[in-house]
Amino acid sequence: MKPKISPELKKRLIVYSIVFAGLIYALKEMESFIIKQNLSKISYKDSTIEDFYLVNKGEFNFVLEGKKFIDKKDIKKMIDIAFTMQDKNLKLMAKEADFLVKEKIIDMKKDVLLKIRKLNIKTDTLNIYLKQNLAKNNSPVLMFSDIMKTTGENIEIDFKSSRIKIKHPKTEITRGIL
Repeated sequence: MKPKISPELKKRLIVYSIVFAGLIYALKEMESFIIKQNLSKISYKDSTIEDFYLVNKGEFNFVLEGKKFIDKKDIKKMIDIAFTMQDKNLKLMAKEADFLVKEKIIDMKKDVLLKIRKLNIKTDTLNIYLKQNLAKNNSPVLMFSDIMKTTGENIEIDFKSSRIKIKHPKTEITRGIL
């Protein structure tokens, strides 16, 4: 028997999906900023910046910070990163992230945590496909808030339709709805 999901929870999931779509747009803006900086023209084999803090003020205001940023021409590697959009109450963290410039893919690895207001999504990997406005993985996923917990695998987030799909979901209502 499928658990009943309240209209309030449905509304929250839709809002969270829309906010996550904003994150993808901000990541596209970040890509544009990186390209404008012409980091690939640096004559070193690999360029490294340690303890970086990048603030973007524009259509989407965000902060990107981390322990290390390594520019390897077509791959931008980031270590211990945190991406924050305070006006959207959104934070995305990972131990490692690779931005594949030509493919326009962000490959996040190790302890990936997405916080949107009171919703948290935790997984080991998350691939963000900027061209397709899609994020997905092939690993276990935990989605939780103060009132529910959903486990499953193979999350797929479609930013065009603002939908989140998880294979084999199991939801537990922890308090306050019934």
